[in-house]
Amino acid sequence: MSDRGTGSEGAGVKALVKDGKAGTAAKAPWTGIGEAEIQANVLGHLLKIEADAAAMVDDAQAEADRRVAESEKLNRARYDEEYGREAAELDRAFDEEIIRIRADYQAQLEAYRKTLDSISVDQGRFSALMDKFLASSGAAAPAMDPGYPQDT
Repeated sequence: MSDRGTGSEGAGVKALVKDGKAGTAAKAPWTGIGEAEIQANVLGHLLKIEADAAAMVDDAQAEADRRVAESEKLNRARYDEEYGREAAELDRAFDEEIIRIRADYQAQLEAYRKTLDSISVDQGRFSALMDKFLASSGAAAPAMDPGYPQDT
């Protein structure tokens, strides 16, 4: 305990002295109550303060939990809104890119088909070349076209 006053009160709390009889506590002169009763009152007061502090801590924790939950809810809503907007933009860009790639593919395919259509096929020369390959593999093949250049 600390001395709170400058007078005899503070010193009296510290100086609860035993009277002349062994084992009996003297009464504090300003209260008229015994040492055991003072200790019980002090302990009761401290327990009440501790209970009040625990209640304040519980209230503070509940308020903190409420604020955290509210903040999480607001942040989730904001995230979902921004994510939804970004996802929609990316989906739109993806769809546009697919359309562009398909159009490019069709144009390239058409150009390739036109190139193939513009090539003239010389069946005689092709047959002669195939005969040459088949002949070199040991298979009997008809005579080669004399107009086709021969490998030497």
